[in-house]
Amino acid sequence: YRKKADLKRLQYNRTFGDSLKRLRKKAGLRQCDIPGLSARQVRRIENGETPVSVGALEKVAVAMGMTVEGILRKQTNRRTE
Repeated sequence: YRKKADLKRLQYNRTFGDSLKRLRKKAGLRQCDIPGLSARQVRRIENGETPVSVGALEKVAVAMGMTVEGILRKQTNRRTE
């Protein structure tokens, strides 16, 4: 059961990270353009190596000129398409 849950979590992190990566690129930002996060942190989030924290998500949202709610809404819409 634990292994299955870990795999599911990893898959979610990768999907969410990949979607954040697309949004960042669409906004014309590089990984190093997110104030408060290192390029390495952004890379780990986008690759699904680490889950995104609320604080990190807020920093990404501000850099993109969006709200956290807006990013989450786009994530939800992408999954339902």
